[in-house]
Amino acid sequence: MPSKSYSLLPQYESLRGQLQHAVVVDAPAGELLHSLRTLDASLAGLVPSNVVAATAPHVEVAFAWYPENAPLSLYLYCNDVPVPGAKGIFTGGRLFVSLPASMLKPAGTANELVAVMRFLSGGWKYQLWVDVGGRREMLDQGHDKDPSNPSDDSFIRTVHFGGKQS
Repeated sequence: MPSKSYSLLPQYESLRGQLQHAVVVDAPAGELLHSLRTLDASLAGLVPSNVVAATAPHVEVAFAWYPENAPLSLYLYCNDVPVPGAKGIFTGGRLFVSLPASMLKPAGTANELVAVMRFLSGGWKYQLWVDVGGRREMLDQGHDKDPSNPSDDSFIRTVHFGGKQS
């Protein structure tokens, strides 16, 4: 008997393509990242290797980069403390990192996020987003100014989030 279950794969591929396009043309990708994060949770049962948190974290950092297969070496620190799961070399064009509540400053106080990044191939573009309780904000974006010169492929970005809004 054929299965009547709806396949999420076409929707997933479509969103993935839209995300890559948004990064390439410098369009805000926060909502696309969030949609993919939600869809990842739905696909977690179907793809055992896809490790996804059971519930959405209170604070989550999301990276989107192009090209998807460009390796990104990343070390992420929040308030001078290394973030668990945010140290290593990543591929795939996106990365979601939960920030444990113990790393965050009290509400209304700005948190400092330091990303030590190195793209291991040229021609890259990226966006860095933070989701605080469902409110998404782009923290940073960048692109390879000279794909033939690897000198700009390694850099450090310091950004702040979570302070009082004016």
